[in-house]
Amino acid sequence: MKQEENNPKSEINLIEIIKILKLNRFLILLFTFFCSFCAIVYSLYLPNLYISESSVELQPLPSTRSESSGGSINSLLMNISSPNSSVREKFIAEKKIFSRDFFRVLHADKDFIINLTNNSFTKIDIKDVNFEESFDLFKSRFKFNESKIPGIIKLSFIHEEKKIARDLLYSTYENFNEFMSINTLNESENSLDFLEKSLSSTKIPEVRNVLSQLIKKEYQDITFAKQKHFFFKFIETPEIPTQRYSPQRSIICIITFALSLLLISFIVLFMNLLKVKTKVIKYLD
Repeated sequence: MKQEENNPKSEINLIEIIKILKLNRFLILLFTFFCSFCAIVYSLYLPNLYISESSVELQPLPSTRSESSGGSINSLLMNISSPNSSVREKFIAEKKIFSRDFFRVLHADKDFIINLTNNSFTKIDIKDVNFEESFDLFKSRFKFNESKIPGIIKLSFIHEEKKIARDLLYSTYENFNEFMSINTLNESENSLDFLEKSLSSTKIPEVRNVLSQLIKKEYQDITFAKQKHFFFKFIETPEIPTQRYSPQRSIICIITFALSLLLISFIVLFMNLLKVKTKVIKYLD
């Protein structure tokens, strides 16, 4: 049994394989170069994408408030310890910036939507822009990544045109700060109405003292929310990108060349094996 297992005739004859491949070299080269040519044409057809990047600092929130989605989010955020407050801000920022509520603000900005959906290859009428499609496009083009430094976030925007990539990133930054500021102001004003009514309806000194402190804090929150850089603050302002982000045309062509070469070689060997088996069957018959 061991002699049969070690018999060279039972092993794959590499010399025969090389002969078969050499015999069909023109077919292999033709197929490989055809696939490579198609890959080159395809990669040249793909539009260039540019990415504008910026680093922003997360500003500490004045307080954690319950959201319309329920108290579960609020309780989760409250359980995060104060030394890791940047984790809380990041959680809120990422949840809010990819929310439909915030994108409605961006969608109302005609210039933003036109720049987002249009490029040098396609021109879409603003009336034909679908909310869901543009929302999905925004989520695929806008990037929100945490930096190695706590409290620092890397924002980036991908687009076919360099200047528009920078403009879209800057517009997202400005609109998000305004969006968060308005939300905080509305929540503080609602809380103030409730606290002031409660203060006027009670005469217990201890309760009045607590309510007065809460009212004072709400006024501080309102003042804080009116700041220009309420939630995000630029560390590095967005710049017009100078280098192409994608596609990686050389990688596409190299991978296509390698895969097509392997594929046609396998097909040639498989077809040769079928021919041999057919001859053996005919001979036995």
